[in-house]
Amino acid sequence: SRCDFHTARPHVEYRLTPLGESLSETLTALDRWAERHFPALDAAREAFDAREEE
Repeated sequence: SRCDFHTARPHVEYRLTPLGESLSETLTALDRWAERHFPALDAAREAFDAREEE
């Protein structure tokens, strides 16, 4: 949601809706998965790039 404060200096606050908040746990799990698997993901990316350069 968006709340616009009508002031001389613009000030806007954003907040997740309940629907957006319901996604938080899933996104946190995805972030943890990516952190845990970053070395393997990075190695796969490097291997792909090396094949493309051949």
